[in-house]
Amino acid sequence: MLTRAFAAEVFAHGTPVVVSLPPLDAVATAGVLEQLAEFIYSSVPLEEALVRLQDRILAELKLGFEDALEIALDICFYAGVATIE
Repeated sequence: MLTRAFAAEVFAHGTPVVVSLPPLDAVATAGVLEQLAEFIYSSVPLEEALVRLQDRILAELKLGFEDALEIALDICFYAGVATIE
């Protein structure tokens, strides 16, 4: 929760794109970051990338479904929309 609030504040202060990840162990973090990097350089829609990252966290965490889901839902993307004036 604090991570999402911090990401929202960073975005509100002008950072064009912010991705926040929940606290994970080193192995899960490395896997999620690797997959995130792949998405950045692909044509996968942002919403689909988010769902895939959440699915990966659900699969990697050795917790009950509800606890793992709450952690997976802490992934957050903030991105501005370019406007033409």
